[in-house]
Amino acid sequence: PTTVSWRAPDGRPCQRETTSPTQLVGELAAASLFGETEPHLVADLDIRFLNRVKTGPLRATARRVTGGPGGQVVPVEIVDVGAGRLVAYVSTACVPVRGPG
Repeated sequence: PTTVSWRAPDGRPCQRETTSPTQLVGELAAASLFGETEPHLVADLDIRFLNRVKTGPLRATARRVTGGPGGQVVPVEIVDVGAGRLVAYVSTACVPVRGPG
């Protein structure tokens, strides 16, 4: 496993242990869709690996599908740009980050 660190949109330090760079790309794409004004975290993730990454780089495209105040379903397609093919499909459930208090 690899540990990756980054800063959330609200400036908090985040850390995640992952065994798959493709998983991390999918998770970050889904969470970043909401921006700084409405930060969300990925609460659930299901990934379907379709092809191997041959050349890279990877491009992730996230879009909102359904949701409400309790969260959003966000699918992510991950493409190997160099090979021109879809390598993974990620389905995520994103929930809003609640402030303290």
